[in-house]
Amino acid sequence: MDMTIRQILTLLQSEYPQSFSGMDARTMALKVELWEREFNADNPNLVYAAIRTYMRTPERFAPSIGQVREIMNILTADEELPEQTAWAMVSAACRNGLYGYKAEFEKLPPAVQAAVGAPEQLKAWAMMDADTVESVVASNFMRGFKANKAREKARAALPPEMRNLVTCVADKMKLGGGSAGHNALPERKTEHAMLPPKLEPYTAIPKPNKAQEKKLTDAQSEYKPMSEEDWVKRRDDLMARLQEHTRMGK
Repeated sequence: MDMTIRQILTLLQSEYPQSFSGMDARTMALKVELWEREFNADNPNLVYAAIRTYMRTPERFAPSIGQVREIMNILTADEELPEQTAWAMVSAACRNGLYGYKAEFEKLPPAVQAAVGAPEQLKAWAMMDADTVESVVASNFMRGFKANKAREKARAALPPEMRNLVTCVADKMKLGGGSAGHNALPERKTEHAMLPPKLEPYTAIPKPNKAQEKKLTDAQSEYKPMSEEDWVKRRDDLMARLQEHTRMGK
């Protein structure tokens, strides 16, 4: 029996009336439109199976879209592969990875292949020290494999149009594309080597004549440093002028 989204919501309304109490016809129509938009790319029978699974729980309120989506993911997901088991497969493949790395890579499950990256990676690990492979490489692989599973789980929880958007953005980033305002890298300015300063030809400074020497000596002899009292008066005078100038500027 094929169930439409509208029929599924009618079933939820009859099973969880408290979740729909006080909801007028307009609000109900908006709810139906939202659910139909969310699950329009999914098999209605799968949505119905998720609802029936939820109805067997002791929950007293109708499920949200996120709860239904999570149950659907559980119902359709393959048996989750632990990262330790995934590494055991990779470790076994590395033993024949020096010459048979391509064939060994093809034997791995898709999720493990994604974590390895490429057949050549198996060959590179096969050429490394065994202790390093079973410690450092193993730790890094299992960490990456676990992160990949979490990322795929989060991606599966997105609506279909959002999954397509995320995939397109990820592909553009891998290829270095994207719009100039978001994904493109800013243009780097070319930096030129700093040239040494241009040196002018050396010109000797002529020595002053006797008249210039006398004028300089007289100026030095006439100079008298200001007394502390004169400095205070000059400072106060300058401060008063500055305050007057500021006041006039306002």
